[in-house]
Amino acid sequence: MSIKLLLADDHPIFVESLSMLLSTIEEIELVGTANNGLEVLKKLAYQEPVDIIVCDYMMPEMDGVQLTFRLKENYPHIKILMLTSREDTEGIRSAIQAGVKGFVSKKTNKAELQKAIMCLQMGLTYYSEEVMKILASKEFSSTEETAPVALTSREIDVLKLIAQELSGMQIADKLHISHHTVESHRKSLFRKIGVNSTYALIKYAMQHGIYPQN
Repeated sequence: MSIKLLLADDHPIFVESLSMLLSTIEEIELVGTANNGLEVLKKLAYQEPVDIIVCDYMMPEMDGVQLTFRLKENYPHIKILMLTSREDTEGIRSAIQAGVKGFVSKKTNKAELQKAIMCLQMGLTYYSEEVMKILASKEFSSTEETAPVALTSREIDVLKLIAQELSGMQIADKLHISHHTVESHRKSLFRKIGVNSTYALIKYAMQHGIYPQN
């Protein structure tokens, strides 16, 4: 079954060229395009289901971050891959906190774009190398930096998969352990690191170099 994708960007030439590129990827079906976030919401109300939205970070009417908040509220199953021509630490932070699962540069090539889309479709995250450098930078993680703690090798394995936003059942399957054991490790990570959210675990992993490589 093909991945149904909607593309949103306010530059017609970019939309046209990216649409042509996406049409060459066999697994993808481009079901529509939009010029801004408001147009995306209007299209979603009247057209066939969409799996992934590839959208620009900066758009008129409603930008990518605002759109993400609206999608999470009304279409929580839709995944967002954000495109940007900027290396804006605060913007990337806002997008990820809003729920963006993928972030790539507009300068990306077909292979990376396809890889990012496939990762999101499988329930994983995908951040380009440039974005990963920003995520791991001191500027991004300067606030509330958590001191390193002693973790077991199995806790590190679980943490890496949590950072990929896999569910407890998916982690159990990958590590060949029970779901109960995964949850025990998760509770241990919360206790040892001193946090109480998945986002905080991901942030800790990025700060200390154990965020999984794409």
